[in-house]
Amino acid sequence: ILVGMITRQPDFSYIVELNEIDHSLFPGNEEEKVFQINQQYMSILEHAVRRNPEQWFWMHNIWKY
Repeated sequence: ILVGMITRQPDFSYIVELNEIDHSLFPGNEEEKVFQINQQYMSILEHAVRRNPEQWFWMHNIWKY
């Protein structure tokens, strides 16, 4: 699974960053793997938002709970 993040630069160019989630390494049944994939995705997303919070606008509170 590839997760892509695009970051706008001050000169209005963009940097594309791809992160791979290798789900074949996760142990457990299908439900546990889905949970682990979501955890990994949220970790990647949170890291991107923390690096450049000014480039994010949420329509909902994803970290509400």
